[in-house]
Amino acid sequence: MRPGRQRTALPRRGRVVVHEEGEDWGWRGGLLLLILVLLGACSGTEEQPGPPVEPPPPPESFTKEVGVEGGVLTLSDGATLTFPRDALESAVQVTLALSEESPPAELGRASRLYEFKPAGVVFNRPVTVSLPITGAATPPTLYWSTLDGSGYEPVGGVVENGHLVAKVVHFSKGFVGPSRGSRTVMGVSRTTWLTEHQIQSLPNDVERRGVSALVAGADGTFREYPGRGNSSNGVFSVPNVPREPFYLRVGTTYLLLGEGEGEGTGIDMGRTLAGRPDVVMPARASPLSFSVSGLVPWQRGDQLEFFSVGANSWFFYMEGQSRNPPAVGATSLSDMTVSSTDAGLIDGGQGDRGILAQLSRRTSTTGVPYSAMSRLVEFPAFAQVEGETTRLVGEMVPVETANSAAFRWRLRDFHRYTQDCIPNPERRHTLLVVQGLPYDNSRGMYSGSADYLLIATQRDDELLETGTLNYGSPLQGRWATSVLAHTVLEKNYQLPGTTRGVTLRAGMETIDDLDDAKAHPLASRLSPVRNPRVNGASLFEPATGVTPTPVVTWDAPALGTPRLYRVSVLQLRADAENVTRVDSVGSIYTRGRSITVPPGLMLPGHSYVLVITASLNETSTPSEPFRDSIPSASATVVGAMLEMAP
Repeated sequence: MRPGRQRTALPRRGRVVVHEEGEDWGWRGGLLLLILVLLGACSGTEEQPGPPVEPPPPPESFTKEVGVEGGVLTLSDGATLTFPRDALESAVQVTLALSEESPPAELGRASRLYEFKPAGVVFNRPVTVSLPITGAATPPTLYWSTLDGSGYEPVGGVVENGHLVAKVVHFSKGFVGPSRGSRTVMGVSRTTWLTEHQIQSLPNDVERRGVSALVAGADGTFREYPGRGNSSNGVFSVPNVPREPFYLRVGTTYLLLGEGEGEGTGIDMGRTLAGRPDVVMPARASPLSFSVSGLVPWQRGDQLEFFSVGANSWFFYMEGQSRNPPAVGATSLSDMTVSSTDAGLIDGGQGDRGILAQLSRRTSTTGVPYSAMSRLVEFPAFAQVEGETTRLVGEMVPVETANSAAFRWRLRDFHRYTQDCIPNPERRHTLLVVQGLPYDNSRGMYSGSADYLLIATQRDDELLETGTLNYGSPLQGRWATSVLAHTVLEKNYQLPGTTRGVTLRAGMETIDDLDDAKAHPLASRLSPVRNPRVNGASLFEPATGVTPTPVVTWDAPALGTPRLYRVSVLQLRADAENVTRVDSVGSIYTRGRSITVPPGLMLPGHSYVLVITASLNETSTPSEPFRDSIPSASATVVGAMLEMAP
C-alpha cells in the first residue's frame, strides 16, 4: 500500500496563556472580559486590515523520508524525483534541492543545477528524475555527475511537457544541457532475495559477467562499445553509445533498446529470487530420504511436494520421480528418496525449514476431480551435506480445510490458441492451481510455490464450472495466494545418434490474485506470436546451414498486446553418457517483432532451438526485463531444430 497524504494539525491563532496551578482566575477573568467588551463598544472605529501577507518564497530544498514502498519529491519549479517500490531497502531521508552552484559552462546549460542527497547512495532499482528545461538544447540530455564526483556524463532522457525525464541509479548532481551526439547508458543489477520471513538485496557481479553495447550496421555486422561494471554495488555503464537503437549486453542477456527506451537510460537488470543469497548449489547428488507416517491412505492421483524456501529447494510430483514411492492404500513412506542438483542445500542453522505435504484427491460440488493439501509435516532443523543422503523422519498432521473457492474456467480458449505453439506436440497438460507464494504477490511469480489446490484435466469445455473446491493454507510466515491457469504442450528433442532426448515445453498461462480469479472467468489474456520465422523460413520447420547471426521475426499475437518479447537461444548437446541435453546460452528482449541474434550465441556446427515468449504484466519492459507482477500472462512458442553451418 503506497503512503498517502497526511494531514498536519495547525496551532490555533492568538496568544498562549499559561495558567499557573493553584491560582484563582475565576472573578479576575470575568472582570477582564467585561472591560474588554465595554472598550470595544465605546470605540467608534473598525479594525483596519494590515498589509497583504506575501506568500513564502518557493522552496529551494525538499527533504522527505522514503522507504521500501517508494515515494515522490517535488520542488515548486516542477523538478520531481520518483522512487518505485524496492528502490530502497530501508527508510532514507532524501533531499532534492536547487544548488547554489551553476552547471559547468563548457557543457552548456538548459536548466539550473540540482543536488540529490544523500550523495553516493546506489538504488536497488532506478529512480526517475524530471527536470524543467529552461534553456535551448536540441536535443537535450541529462548530465549526471559520476559516483566518484570526477565529472558529468550525458545519460540521455526524453522530453515530456517541458521537462527532461530520465532514470538514474545513484545520487549525484544533475542538470539539462545539449546533447553531444552520444550518451552514457547506465544501469544497475541487484538481486532481491526473499523468503517467507525476510527480504535482502545484494549487487550482482556485473564486472565478471561483462557489459557492452552493440549497434547493428546495414551490412549485418555489429559495432561493439565496451562498458564497465562495479561488482561492489551492481552499477554498470557504457559510454559513447550513439543515439540509435542498440543491444545492451550484460553477460549473455541482450536488451534491444530503441531510441525512446535507450534515451531513458537507468536500465534495471535486477530481479527477485527465492531463498538466501548464500545458499550452496550442489555439484553432486545429495539425496533426501523420507520415512514418514500419518498419510491419508494413498490413492491414484495423490501427490507429494517438498519445499524449503530458504534454500530455494522445490520438489513436485515426487511420487513419480522417487525411489520407493507409496503404494495404493499406504499410510506411510519408507525410505522414499529424491535428488536433484537444481535444489539448494538446506541448512537449518541458517533458518531453513523443510516441509513435506500430501495432496489428496477430492471431488467438487459439480463433480470435478481435484487434489488439495491434506497432510503436512515440518521436519526438525537439519543440514544437508553435499554428496551424502539426508534421512528425514516425521509424522504428518492434518491440514485444516478452512478455505473454499469456485472458478469459471474458459478451457477452450487455452486449447484453441496453443495449437501452433510447438511442432507436432506429443503431450498436453492443462492445470489450475491455487498456490502460496513466499512473502507477497507484488513481485510476480519469482519462486516455486506451495500448491494448496490443483485441478489437472483433459476436458475441453467452453466454460468449466468447477463448483466449490475446499482447501487449507497452513503455512507459517508471509505467504500470498494466487491462481495459475495454464496449458502446456510437450515434445521430445533428440540429437541424431544419442540414446535419449530432452523434453521442451510451450504453451500459455495466466496468473491472477485469488479474489480476481473468483470474481471473473479464468480466461487467456495473451496468445502466442504468429508466423515465427528465422531468415524468412518458418521457425517450425527444421533447417540446416543456418547463419551464425540469423534474423528472427514474428507477427503479433491474435489475442492481447504484449509489453515484452523474449527470444531464448537453447543449445542441444550430447553429454558424456550420450544423452541429449539442453543449455540456455542467451536471451534477447525487445518490444518489437524482429531481432538479429548477436554474434557468439549460435556457433558453427552446433544444434539450436529458438523459443519466443510474449509476456504481459504491469512492470516488464525492455529496460527492466526481469521485473514481474501479478496479474500476468505469457505465451511461448518453441521452434524446430536448427543446424548451424560448419
